[in-house]
Amino acid sequence: MFGLSFLYPAFLIGAAVAAVPILLHLLKRETAPPLLFSAVRFLKRAPEERSRRKRLRELLLLALRVSALVLLAAAFARPYLTSGAAGPTGVTIVAVDTSFSLSSPGRFDRARALAREAIDQTETGRLVGVVAFSDEAALVTEPSLDRGAARAALDRLEPGFGATRYRAALDRSIAAIEGRTGDVVLVTDLQRTGWRADAGGAVPAGVAVRVVDVGDLPSNLAVTTLAREAGRAVAVVRNGGAGARKGRVRLSVGERPVADKLFDVEPGASVDVTFDIELPATGVARASLDDPTGYAADDSRYLTLDPPVPAALLVVTPTGNLTNDALYFDRALDAVEGSGRFRLQGTSGGALAGAEHALDSVAAVALLTTRGLDRQAGDRLRAFVQNGGGLFVAAGDDLEPERLTSLLGELAPPLARVGGGQVSPVTLAPVDARHPIVRPFGALRANLGQARFRRALGIDDRGWQTIARFSDGAAALVERRVGRGRVVFFASDLNNRWNDFPLQPTFVPFLHETMRYLTNDRREPSSFAVGDAPAGAPRRPGIVTIGNPPRRVTINVDARESDPGRLTEEEFFAALGPGEPEREAGTPSIVRQTEAEQGYWRYALAFVLVTLMVEGIVGRKT
Repeated sequence: MFGLSFLYPAFLIGAAVAAVPILLHLLKRETAPPLLFSAVRFLKRAPEERSRRKRLRELLLLALRVSALVLLAAAFARPYLTSGAAGPTGVTIVAVDTSFSLSSPGRFDRARALAREAIDQTETGRLVGVVAFSDEAALVTEPSLDRGAARAALDRLEPGFGATRYRAALDRSIAAIEGRTGDVVLVTDLQRTGWRADAGGAVPAGVAVRVVDVGDLPSNLAVTTLAREAGRAVAVVRNGGAGARKGRVRLSVGERPVADKLFDVEPGASVDVTFDIELPATGVARASLDDPTGYAADDSRYLTLDPPVPAALLVVTPTGNLTNDALYFDRALDAVEGSGRFRLQGTSGGALAGAEHALDSVAAVALLTTRGLDRQAGDRLRAFVQNGGGLFVAAGDDLEPERLTSLLGELAPPLARVGGGQVSPVTLAPVDARHPIVRPFGALRANLGQARFRRALGIDDRGWQTIARFSDGAAALVERRVGRGRVVFFASDLNNRWNDFPLQPTFVPFLHETMRYLTNDRREPSSFAVGDAPAGAPRRPGIVTIGNPPRRVTINVDARESDPGRLTEEEFFAALGPGEPEREAGTPSIVRQTEAEQGYWRYALAFVLVTLMVEGIVGRKT
């Protein structure tokens, strides 16, 4: 069975205009006036047949005009046929915010009640599914006609430790709709920080989005930062409420309380709480406070006191044996006692070419040879730098300029080999005293000129930043940023063959500062937000051990979720950007989609045109 419905039934009121031609027809009916004749024998018989045809044309004309007006009103009302057969008529996904900003007392109970109400109000015949979202979104129940399963899923939900991300909720909900028409009902507290630069496309046509607001955020105190400064612990407390707050912050190392301190913070402000206690070199510190009315998740913050994990540095040499191929390089980076900043790994050009994942866990690469490298290895090195890696290239007998340029492209400057045996060796002179490689030398940077260079590669430094030159004006040390990474090129070797640089006191700090500069942005992190926790780590604040070799890292809640700022609904939908779906929840998207697919209004307009054409023809003959 099918039924006729209208998307905009109010336009049917316009059909009342059809009464106008009917009224005019009744008022303007022509009647023959009475005439007196002396004798009827002079009158011919009246052509009754022609009179009947005229009345029929007038009635047809009236019907055409009435039909045109009724069809025009129906076209604007957008008719569509509904099926009376049993079966789903669309999908409604109820996405429930489970971020920790809903964890204050009684707040998530209200969110659960609003979500249950959204399920109960869903029309019969629609599939209903439930999504839970914070940093990530998960489909809790598949879309089905079983309302009881959806309600039971709501009862199992609890707020977690993640932060709000609306894009994750929308992407997962749209995936659950699976190209069908449907609605997404977001039950959330409209946390302002929930819109970020997340990946994801616009909401597709046929999907409507509706926001159900849980209400204003409660007063909340949060420990947003815990750091070591000058050997002491400093905690930052934020007051997200409308009134001034007082309290006490407790500091513990491991499981042992070591200090506590009072604080007083104004509304909407933050305050530093410094503990006058020397922190140990290793271990884990925790700062915590009591806030019974706010979110429990941000009442604590963890800090690992362990020294930083050495940055992984891959050194490419002819054989991969650092002792034989890069003795000075290896010893220089291991010379500073207790630095522990670098973890060197040697490899050959051939091994790098055959190892697809050799650069996955590396902070920087020192390229001392081109032997054994192939085009695939060059592609990996370029991708490594584009993604934020550091590349250091040093000239030498094992570096072939033409091959290097062919493999690395824009990662290598134009080179020309200079012959050896120069009568007057050149020295090194920094030209950019503010560069991070040179700046740590301070007033002693002139000592870099003690080394004597007998051979070097000629560098065309156009498009590169020159850090140091030789005393004859030739470029010696140049840098270029490519993508998110950087390349540093040294025009001479590091093996005491083309120069005596490795024998000078400045060689060790030069290599340390160069590698420190190249690895600074890719050091192993010691702290993660809950949403960015490493694979396998629990999604909750605390301390976990990861990696090989094992290292302790902290997991803390995202401090942005403690921000009390809220969005209005207008701001929320504006943040969807281009392709924003219709917000109107009164007309379900399945109805709009059904009417759009049928398009009967087009046929109605076509009939209006045909009716008017016929009316014109009949009108001329009447």
